[in-house]
Amino acid sequence: MVGLLGLAYHQLQPDYLEYQQLKQEGERLTRNLKRYEKYTASTYQLPIEPSQAELAGLEKKVPVMQNQPDYMVQLEQAVNTAGASWKKIELLDDISELFKSPAQAKGSAMIPPDTDVVNEQLGIVSSEELRPIWIKLEVQATQNHFTNLLHQLQQGERLATVVGWNYQWTDDTKAESGVVYLALYSYQDERVKQHLK
Repeated sequence: MVGLLGLAYHQLQPDYLEYQQLKQEGERLTRNLKRYEKYTASTYQLPIEPSQAELAGLEKKVPVMQNQPDYMVQLEQAVNTAGASWKKIELLDDISELFKSPAQAKGSAMIPPDTDVVNEQLGIVSSEELRPIWIKLEVQATQNHFTNLLHQLQQGERLATVVGWNYQWTDDTKAESGVVYLALYSYQDERVKQHLK
């Protein structure tokens, strides 16, 4: 009897495992069908194509040309509106350079952090089409002006992410040096560039 049970188990086990695999695949397909049900419904309509005014607004928020000089003007306006004084701006090749330890900066053999890992930790959108321009902005500002500057950068016309800053003050009314690290984005999709021409 035990031998028959063992033989039946070995005979049926591959069929049972295949059944379980097919059952899981069926459940996944059912979930996908439910997820995309609205797209297959007869009442579904394709999204309306954006108007030229909407495209122009989006193009200001995320330009399709990476090296437009507009961002310099926008940064200067943000600094002036906040009441801070502009000291220096520097374009950074890679934000991961900021996360090197002092030993790495002196030429140690340690490997710098991967850019994708840094982007994920900072909450930066990582996409082939959406490219960040990394900027180090140095200013002279009081505590209130520096706080206003961070707000201006985040709420400005151009999409920007402030990823960090370095600012210390001893007196609320005295202007101190501060540094802001930020990312401004550009959209690198050739189809969009063709559409805007």
